[in-house]
Amino acid sequence: MKKTCSIVLVAVNGYGRTHANAALDYQGDIDLQIAGMVDPTVSVFSRMDEVAARGIPCFASLDEFFAAGHRADIAFIATPIHTHKTLTALAMRHGCHVYCEKPVAGNLAEALEMHEFPGAYGKWLEIGFQLSHNPTILAMKRDILAGVYGKPLRMKSIVLWPRNSAYYRRGWAGKKFAQDGVPIWDSIAANATAHYIHNMLFLLGGAINACAMPAKVQTSLWRANDIETFDACALDITTENGTQLLYYAAHCTDTLRDPEAMYEFENGSFSFCTVGGGNVVGRLHDGRVIDYGDLDAQAPVLHTIAEAFALDEPDKLTCPITAAMGHIHVMEEVNATLDTVHICPITQKRDVLQTGGETLTVYNGLAERLAAGYEAWRFVSE
Repeated sequence: MKKTCSIVLVAVNGYGRTHANAALDYQGDIDLQIAGMVDPTVSVFSRMDEVAARGIPCFASLDEFFAAGHRADIAFIATPIHTHKTLTALAMRHGCHVYCEKPVAGNLAEALEMHEFPGAYGKWLEIGFQLSHNPTILAMKRDILAGVYGKPLRMKSIVLWPRNSAYYRRGWAGKKFAQDGVPIWDSIAANATAHYIHNMLFLLGGAINACAMPAKVQTSLWRANDIETFDACALDITTENGTQLLYYAAHCTDTLRDPEAMYEFENGSFSFCTVGGGNVVGRLHDGRVIDYGDLDAQAPVLHTIAEAFALDEPDKLTCPITAAMGHIHVMEEVNATLDTVHICPITQKRDVLQTGGETLTVYNGLAERLAAGYEAWRFVSE
């Protein structure tokens, strides 16, 4: 008889669609039961006919789900940043473990409150940095922990992801606070490309479910879109153990460059592109080459988390909130320097009309500067 896991999906449109589709398509080793779908726009979910045919109850809010007498083993929360703390607490009070999408929260104070939730409610809280659940990344980390690569020397990551006016029309995108004053601090580094800051910290954590912490963060921030935070940045992070982490990212570009990374250690290095870049390969100075596999060839993280609960495999819970705090500490330092953001001069700004009437705002020359910094291992500053 199969072990059972019941889940409630909180947000099924936007990124939450990933979890909803994974749940509907599951055909694995456990009896995965969808106890409910929660979303004020659930009616526009693309597979509502299938949801109705399977008799899955739908609600506009998580309060309504619980008030109707429903329960679940795990709540998968993929809602906007400023709702993470409240919804996580609500789910835990009603007996759910929680998988909450990154980032943990809008600021460090709220993240520290959430840090206490597992102890207070007796439930685990896993954070949705997907790379930290990826078998390829975990295999790399096990070798790093085993000393195969020796001492970490330096790491760098770059991602250039154009985002147009539709992206910023979401009510909370690029904002510091929600209407009720709850912190959001959404930015390219806090949210869209947060994985690639966190992955460097995660790989340097002293245990499989831990991350390194920043000791110093130097920032260069740029803004081309009409937002409150920033849409491009260069960061120079020094960890508590003295490793340099360089990070470059931009939305205000018409150049697409999917995430790339180079991680250097005293005995070897890793170099890869996270999308369509083939297998991740470690190259050691003694001539050994270690193939860690394809980053994209993985089961959906919802399957991993549900099976970890049902099959009692806690080793699969590799990104608890304690392993996600490094990123929020970085963002606290970054956001403290927001008054230094470089506003794009009108002479360097270009608006590109796109299909459907959307507009892509480009900061001329910035993507090229970030790319040059990445290639040269050089922090880009004004």
